[in-house]
Amino acid sequence: MLESSHLPAMAVQLSDALAAETVDVSYQPIVRLNQDQGMIGVEALLRWTPAFGPHLGASEVIRVAEDSDLIAKLDQYVLRRACLD
Repeated sequence: MLESSHLPAMAVQLSDALAAETVDVSYQPIVRLNQDQGMIGVEALLRWTPAFGPHLGASEVIRVAEDSDLIAKLDQYVLRRACLD
């Protein structure tokens, strides 16, 4: 769990990671098993490993981004990555 006291330092690291494009966006298939449709799409999954700190999942990365006004930059980053991939 991410402590509130770490948020300012994490915000600086997240800003740097977005600029360096080191935030990980991976994809999980969405499969519909009925009607033999198989894979019908993908879900983008967000993860980030800061230089100093534990691996963070999407909810923690979003918390840092929201608390530091980086959420718009994070949104743009994920959308750009998804379109390029």
